[in-house]
Amino acid sequence: MRLEEFSSRILTCSLCLKMCKYVCPVASVVRYEPVYPPNKALIAHMILSGMINLKDEGENVARYAYLCTTCGLCSTPPWCGLDVRLWEIIEALRADLVDQGIILEPVKRVLKSASENRNPYGENLHARFSKVKHVFSDDADVVYFVGCTTSYRVPQIANAVIDVLSMAGLNFTLLKDEWCCGSPLIRLGLIDLAREHAEHNINALNDIGAKTVVFSCPGCYRTFKIDYERLGYKIKFEVKHVTEVVVDLLKSLKIRKKEDITATYHDPCHLGRHLGIFDAPRQILSVLGIQIREMQWRRENSRCCGAGGGMLITNSEVAYAAGRRRVEEALESGVKNLITACPFCRISLERASGGKIEVKDVMELLAESLEER
Repeated sequence: MRLEEFSSRILTCSLCLKMCKYVCPVASVVRYEPVYPPNKALIAHMILSGMINLKDEGENVARYAYLCTTCGLCSTPPWCGLDVRLWEIIEALRADLVDQGIILEPVKRVLKSASENRNPYGENLHARFSKVKHVFSDDADVVYFVGCTTSYRVPQIANAVIDVLSMAGLNFTLLKDEWCCGSPLIRLGLIDLAREHAEHNINALNDIGAKTVVFSCPGCYRTFKIDYERLGYKIKFEVKHVTEVVVDLLKSLKIRKKEDITATYHDPCHLGRHLGIFDAPRQILSVLGIQIREMQWRRENSRCCGAGGGMLITNSEVAYAAGRRRVEEALESGVKNLITACPFCRISLERASGGKIEVKDVMELLAESLEER
């Protein structure tokens, strides 16, 4: 995961027709040439060719390297027809910057917090589940991996997942010694620390005999499913997003339909574009009786909420400005409810909405609709 591994793709990207710059959620807010996706690739090419020396220009390079949500929309056809995954190049560039000791202050704070507290927010590790319903079992082979953002910032999502899985009769447990999955560390270029977290989580899950690990955070899910292997680790257990699991459990639940709700659904980048999960959340909403009015930018071409790739940490105002653009699109569909399946998206879109639209996670809506059998 270093820049030189992507040299041919970098050159290809920097020399193409550059259609991607018209869909970049960050470039739509920060209209500055170095922010456009192909120009970031050009900067990377200039670094590899020796035209830019990171020791001299690293601080300037870092300013632009971290203005990216790594959402991948720029790498999606028809905006890119060359299969250049720019988010991989950006992550590699950030890792090279960290290797050179060029670490932005917000990234330093995450490095310190994750090293000491095992989460990027500076919260107490031992208070990780303080707002989450405690479900621990010694004989469960299904583990719900809650994640930092869900645990510390939107525990209502975790509690909704726990209610749904419990009422469906699934024998599951939380991981008592859960650490950050490492997703924000990878996105910010903190690869060595991400490996430390990966090793811990994999060992902890193996020690309790996990056969299936379930996630409500697409960032955690993507990290286990894709990034751990890129870091050199093999996992023995199956990994799934909670919506994939719940679709198969719907017949076990007694549901009170919400037929008076018309909503639009926002596809999270990691869940949809990166992992191809588009239908499961929509199937759950359909069973709930919710009428879905789709936005123009959806599924593979869903616009980012602005929160990914460490943007909430390094450039929060840009992140929320991108979120406002997504909320405006939702409002144009004429609905009062915006639903997603990601804690980062929920936080970003809710703040960006200014109360103009209600933002919830699909699991929250499902939990609200459950009736005791």
